Amino acid sequence: MNEKKEIQDEIKSITNGLPVPPDDAPPATYFDQLPEAILNRWKNEVSQPKIKTIAWKHLIASAAILTGVCIGLFFITQKVDVPVPVTSAEAYLYIQENIDDFEGLLEYGDQVPKDESWDVPSDAIHEYLMEESSEELIEDLF
Repeated sequence: MNEKKEIQDEIKSITNGLPVPPDDAPPATYFDQLPEAILNRWKNEVSQPKIKTIAWKHLIASAAILTGVCIGLFFITQKVDVPVPVTSAEAYLYIQENIDDFEGLLEYGDQVPKDESWDVPSDAIHEYLMEESSEELIEDLF
């Protein structure tokens, strides 16, 4: 023991007041108990079953990929209704067949007598055309 104390005193004198590192020697019975402590620890770990856990990041990434695939399949399998163009002849035939359905939509309805013709004086027509022709070129009218 004196030897240790002399060594520590010498270190203190050399370091000029710096703290002396503690003695890191293990306890006297440490190496005698080490094999038994290792075996006990190993037995405890083996006896407890380990549950394999998936990291949360992997779980979230898998869910996101699965959701994307489901959304993609949804849009791929949807039927797209492409409007079919209707010709004017087909529209005319449809209106003729279902004219009763369109009566409420007509602007004049029953107010205009169907047998009488419109009697517009030719002077009024000529005057209207002259007013229109003053605003635009005559070629644009016809």
